[in-house]
Amino acid sequence: MRKLCILSIGIMIVSLSQAQPVAYSEARQVAQLFFAKHQKAITQCAHIEIANHHDTLFYVFNADQAYVLIAADKSSVPVLAFSNNTTFQANNIIPPVQMWMDNYANQILLIKQTQACTTHPDWSAWLHPRKDFDNDIDKVAPLLTSKWGQGMYYNYYCPQDEAGTNGRCVTGCVATAMAQLMYYFRFPDTGTASYSYTHDTYGNLSADFGQTHYDYDAMTDVPEEINPAMSLLIHHCGVAVDMVYGPTSSGMYNHKAAYALRTYFKYSPQTAYVFRDSSDLDWDSLIVTHLNNNIPLYYAGWSVPDINGHGFVCDGYQKTDSAYYYHFNFGWDGYMDGYFYTDALSPGGNNFNLAQEIIINAYPDTSTYTYPSLNLTGSRTLTALNGSFDDGSGATKQYPNNMDYTWRIQPDHDSIVFIKLNLDFQIAENDSLFIDSEDDNLMNYVITNDSGNLSLTVLSSYIELHLKTNHENTEKGFKVNYASSVPTYCGVLQMLSTPSGKVEDGSGTHRYNNFTNCKTRLKINGVNLIFIDFTKFETEKDKDILYIYDQSVSPSVLLVALSGDIHDTSFVFHTNTLMFVFQTDEQNTYDGWEFSYTSGINAINDKDKQLVDVKIYPNPANQQFTIEHPDLIIQQVQLYDIKGKLQQKYTINNHIYTFDISQLSQGMYFLKIETSQGIITRKLQLLRP
Repeated sequence: MRKLCILSIGIMIVSLSQAQPVAYSEARQVAQLFFAKHQKAITQCAHIEIANHHDTLFYVFNADQAYVLIAADKSSVPVLAFSNNTTFQANNIIPPVQMWMDNYANQILLIKQTQACTTHPDWSAWLHPRKDFDNDIDKVAPLLTSKWGQGMYYNYYCPQDEAGTNGRCVTGCVATAMAQLMYYFRFPDTGTASYSYTHDTYGNLSADFGQTHYDYDAMTDVPEEINPAMSLLIHHCGVAVDMVYGPTSSGMYNHKAAYALRTYFKYSPQTAYVFRDSSDLDWDSLIVTHLNNNIPLYYAGWSVPDINGHGFVCDGYQKTDSAYYYHFNFGWDGYMDGYFYTDALSPGGNNFNLAQEIIINAYPDTSTYTYPSLNLTGSRTLTALNGSFDDGSGATKQYPNNMDYTWRIQPDHDSIVFIKLNLDFQIAENDSLFIDSEDDNLMNYVITNDSGNLSLTVLSSYIELHLKTNHENTEKGFKVNYASSVPTYCGVLQMLSTPSGKVEDGSGTHRYNNFTNCKTRLKINGVNLIFIDFTKFETEKDKDILYIYDQSVSPSVLLVALSGDIHDTSFVFHTNTLMFVFQTDEQNTYDGWEFSYTSGINAINDKDKQLVDVKIYPNPANQQFTIEHPDLIIQQVQLYDIKGKLQQKYTINNHIYTFDISQLSQGMYFLKIETSQGIITRKLQLLRP
């Protein structure tokens, strides 16, 4: 059952002598007809009044996954905005949609106060429709398939700020809009030149466009986790326009997006701004021509006189009632994307409170630079955990005849659980798309002379797609989005308290994951020494780091930060509480680490008299020292420096042993003495004359 809900939004007005109010019943009739035309069945639910001393300016009707805004004055165009895939949530309106709502409200308020009692001609068609009323709708469906945002999945390379999402600044709507345009064209592969600027808060911010590979195959339409490839592209867009970054809002104030696309990202030399209030060009014709040629546009609105603006992508349109409604991808993870009327609401009126601008001719400069070529035959392998690709024909063309090409999704990870595949396809008659994997449910799957969407979860470490076309018909082809699932090796805080044991990163015989943040707390009562012996340690040096903190004090003290290849390394820490924090970055994984640990107490606290009887002389020592016990066999001695790092290790198996320490530096050392009856710990002072 699809439900229709209605919400009235009102503001106080002073004089309504000229108003031609639209009754609720009339607005509902328009909404019903509108949804019927868009194949949305509705049933009525409550009519929500904001307050009875406010005058309603427009109505919002919701159907299941759809809404429509209807003007509440007949001097205005009837339909203001609509969406076919989302409902309108009045308590959660994003800023760019609020900008359009304010624009509509201001115009209708002005109409009610100043307009003569003339009815907009479109009301008659809606309230007294003919049977053939506007059945044919001129349109271009939304060109973008991406639904990107500005927060934690996208801001990995933005300046760090503890007040921001995921500890970083948001990307900014302009950067996200520019990046979505480039992802649509999957161009450029690399940029050109470099640029830097100084931010008042975050210092020098820079991007080397010419030395950067933009990996579109590792980007997805709708990410489910942090995506480094997308984050890098978006951040470079931000740097290119001198983004004024902030933890909750980032903006551009220089109209530099067109210049950046031309100069740094290899887009057409004709890429340029057009401002609606100062151009003689036909606004609708300009936009529609681009969209009819499969070229989306950067679009922005700026409130006047506050100069508070929002940038987004215009990627489709519908022409109804002789009016154009443009589809906007707002860069808010797809939330509230929809179609909006952008002209004056009444004949002879204006929308001077909202300045509007577009960037035209923003398409790849193929005269100067090479657009990625389409290979008719061959194969390639995609190794990213998450990614996307198409048949190679690009955003604006159909695949060619005589193709025989294979794409293999084989993520570079040693423990893939499954792969989620989303496939949009249009395959011509006598052409075939073959899909294969290790999963018995998806072996030798064939699509031919068909179009649609296929979503699968494949229990396999790879998926293979093979497109084979003949010499006759062609079609748009296909686009794939995929996401791999890998095990979560560590999640919740691990708590340990046993006096000895083993600890590891959780990955076992597999490589650890990117974006790991693993914590283990070791608290052992009744001891003041903890010995750590690493049996395995291999991480990306200076990138994937194991931090060890002393948590017996407040605040915690960082004892050591470890990375790289440091097998067979040992430490002793003078505490009973350690916190191990393992953090990894966005790329390159290794075998990880594991260690065994034991614990003990200083000799003055030993209760076992037999263990206390060990003798160490001379102490302080110079070139050598001796350890002796009258009764116990001394099995092994480990000598640690003041930082807790193992310097020497001796196997003895005797009552007495003399050690050569002539190569050691002067300072304090700690001895871990393993005997047949237990472990003894002592201090050794090394003094040079």
